[in-house]
Amino acid sequence: MASDGDMSEAMKLFAERENLPTSMDSEELSLVARELRERSFFMSKVEDAVVLDRFRQAADDFVAGRKDRNTLDKELEAWLEAKGYNAPAGKAGGLQDLSSLRRISVVLTMNLDMVRGHARWLRMQQTLKVFPALQLVRVSDRVEKRQWPSRWIAAMDKLGSDTMAKRIEKGGGSPGDPISNWTLVAPVNDPIWIEISAFQQPYPPFDWGSGVGVRPVPRAQAKELDVLPPKDSPMAVPQERSLNETLEATPPLSTPEARDELSKDLGRFGEWEGDKIVFTDPDGTKPYTAEKLAEVWAKPAPPGYDQVSQRDELEAWDGGLTPDKTDPRVTLRRLFDRLQNAEPLPRELHRSYPLTPKAADELMTGLRRRVMSVPGDRAGWDFHAEAARAATIEPGAGWIVTLTVRGVTLAKDVRALRPAGKPGYVYVGGKVFRVVDFVQYPVSRRIAITLEEGVQP
Repeated sequence: MASDGDMSEAMKLFAERENLPTSMDSEELSLVARELRERSFFMSKVEDAVVLDRFRQAADDFVAGRKDRNTLDKELEAWLEAKGYNAPAGKAGGLQDLSSLRRISVVLTMNLDMVRGHARWLRMQQTLKVFPALQLVRVSDRVEKRQWPSRWIAAMDKLGSDTMAKRIEKGGGSPGDPISNWTLVAPVNDPIWIEISAFQQPYPPFDWGSGVGVRPVPRAQAKELDVLPPKDSPMAVPQERSLNETLEATPPLSTPEARDELSKDLGRFGEWEGDKIVFTDPDGTKPYTAEKLAEVWAKPAPPGYDQVSQRDELEAWDGGLTPDKTDPRVTLRRLFDRLQNAEPLPRELHRSYPLTPKAADELMTGLRRRVMSVPGDRAGWDFHAEAARAATIEPGAGWIVTLTVRGVTLAKDVRALRPAGKPGYVYVGGKVFRVVDFVQYPVSRRIAITLEEGVQP
């Protein structure tokens, strides 16, 4: 049973859904990446957005606990009948018949499970030190049980040294359930979870009606099973994945005109890569260079989806001052985290800012420890020292602090996303710098500090 926290997160995610009509059937849907299933109800052979919206409302009622499954099944069946819906020829009662109880149950259950799975995965990222690994286990019985150990070992073979996953024979399980005879375990952020998933998602459900889920593995047990990732491993670092980061589909469109029409309908949400239509994830975590993200943002938005919070918060980041409220800070951090540098970084970056006399005295005392923590997203950095100084607010009777970072490797290039004259580089989330040198000039009331990148706090 989901906890209150799980259901709250699930409700928030459901509230953000949009319904995209589609003519794909269930077999074709299995090729679509996980996030499209989470963000939209794909209903086979139906292109009636009203029907899709009614199903979304039913799912919302189900997730919120306002109505039970039996009530929703009957309401949806009656609603479709009143609307005059008829199943496709020869499909009555099956998964392609939207009025069938079987299809209604599959739609409601699968979407709820995916939202709950994502919500729990987000929470797991905050408890990696306590529960650093997961075990694949059966959570509900099935008449036909898939060969999950075989799928697991195939994924291990494919990933090779990129996975820490283990398959340990334990015996004594049920003869009819292969998974009961094995311990299938891996770090929470091991790539094997995406590899075994039919939806390319790192959390359950991993396939249609699979009946398997995950069990958190405590740290001591993870160490004993040799699935405790080293501290410097990416698997030990909390991850964030937007619902649409890997969203894509391969629709069976036979003419250029049909492809163009789909592109027009999706606007900035989609672009073609060969035969795939890829969701661009304008406001999510999909990695981009600043130039590419600017190109995505510049495209027309589908009706009703004009807002891009990352773009809006960046525009409001005037002067590089950290927003007072938490949500804008989180939005900016999410934006900066997703950016990839397209070009080599400058050898040096500069930044200037004013300080009161009291703050300048405190700064000089702290500099003698040879370590300086600078909130990276508080202000932008420039590769011209003159430009950095020119952007500084006049300090009046205060001091001007000029920072120079040498040997730049960790900054993010945001020039393509910022207006001309605004700082073009950021250090994400704050960094600890090693103080190489500092000089105080009493006459000009300036403090010059030379830094080198150090470790994160």
